[in-house]
Amino acid sequence: MKKLAISVTGIMMIITLGVAGCSLVNRVATYTEADTSIIASTNQEFIIALHNPSPRVGNRWYESYDDTMLSLIDTEYTPDDKSHPDLGGTQNYRFSPLKSGKTEATFTYKTATDRVIKQKVFSIDINSSESQPDLVPEPTPSPITSPPPPRTDWE
Repeated sequence: MKKLAISVTGIMMIITLGVAGCSLVNRVATYTEADTSIIASTNQEFIIALHNPSPRVGNRWYESYDDTMLSLIDTEYTPDDKSHPDLGGTQNYRFSPLKSGKTEATFTYKTATDRVIKQKVFSIDINSSESQPDLVPEPTPSPITSPPPPRTDWE
C-alpha cells in the first residue's frame, strides 16, 4: 500500500507541476509564470526564473520582495547560447521562505534608462514546515470481497 501511495503522490506532483507552470530542477521547484500561486514551506527553497531577451542593451529584471518573509539566496544568469551570452538568457532567483504567511515577489523588467517594459507579480503562500499536510492521505483498507460468480448466460 505504501508503494502505491508513493507512486500516486509522485504522479500527482508531476501533473501538478506541469499544470502550474513550474518544474523541478535539482529538487527545487522553479516557477516561470506569475499567474501561478507558489505554495512553499519554510526552509523549502524555490526558484523564480525569468527570461531576459536583450541584456546587451542594458535591459534587466529588478526584484522587490518582503525580506522578513523571503531571503534571496542566489541569483544566476544562464545564457540561451553560451557562445553569445549577451543575446538573451534566463535570470534565476533562488529564494528561501523565512516564516509562514502570504507575500508577493514583484519583478520589473526595465530598460537601461529605467523605462518599465513589463512587470510580473508572484503570489507566495508559505506554510510552516512542521505543519505541512501529506499530499496524499494514507488509503484506508477496503474490505476483502469474494469475486463475482461466473456468468451462466453465455450462448
